[in-house]
Amino acid sequence: MKDEGGLTPLLWASAHGQLSTVRLLVDRGARVQATGNRGETALLLASAGGHSHIVRHLIQHGARLDQADQEGNTPLMYAALGNHAATVQELLSGGADICAQNTVFDTAYDLAVLKNARQVQQVLDNHILKLLQ
Repeated sequence: MKDEGGLTPLLWASAHGQLSTVRLLVDRGARVQATGNRGETALLLASAGGHSHIVRHLIQHGARLDQADQEGNTPLMYAALGNHAATVQELLSGGADICAQNTVFDTAYDLAVLKNARQVQQVLDNHILKLLQ
């Protein structure tokens, strides 16, 4: 079941931070990889809203960390745009690609700088330092 924008109940619940509803829908077989008309996924919408608890749950149930929307933006990029440091950390811990680029060649770090999202920049810096060790 989808609305006119192609959004499923799982996509709506993820966007609005409704963890109990997300759990119920996933337990009853909702497709974690379902997409809306613009390529948005439950993980992408939860990331954009900074709902790190939902992000964690979706990752545990097989959500693809680097599945992008039509503009090539990944969940990590949306979390960076919103200055959602805890969500960025959750995505990186799950294995999100810090080097992924959207259709205009921006990375999550580029978007964090653009939005002056200093908390996210710090999380990304720390992750890069760990990768270099």
